[in-house]
Amino acid sequence: MSNPNTFVTKIRKFDGTGYRLWARHLQLYLEVKEVWAGMQFPTPTAEQLKGEESAPEKPLHKLTVQHKLAMTIILTALTDGIAAEIADLVHPMLMLNALKNTYRRVCDTMVGELKRNYLSRYLDVGGDMLAHIHDTRLMLADLACYKVV
Repeated sequence: MSNPNTFVTKIRKFDGTGYRLWARHLQLYLEVKEVWAGMQFPTPTAEQLKGEESAPEKPLHKLTVQHKLAMTIILTALTDGIAAEIADLVHPMLMLNALKNTYRRVCDTMVGELKRNYLSRYLDVGGDMLAHIHDTRLMLADLACYKVV
């Protein structure tokens, strides 16, 4: 018999599509598992862990376990091919940053807004010409980043 207060969910395996939604779902799952906050800290070194052996509470050991649990959850939530790309990384945030850098794409809405803003640019009467040129160049640089121009 299941307890109605238990949290059961399944994270879909990330296959390279729908990164933003998958990443948010994963973050919420890691928060529920109480490992997200610990991921913000560096992994303790062997010397730090050795110095903590005699302490009654072992926060650094707990942090190490949280990191390993987070990395296990992340790797489990990926297809085998994508997991192989990040399996050798030693910190969960390094894993997530590598995935973000590879798979986070700008949505079409953002690109459309940049295009509309660029095409609707006019020099205001009495406006500063240098500021207009500067802003226009920044917009073109943004569009170039998304490989639009």
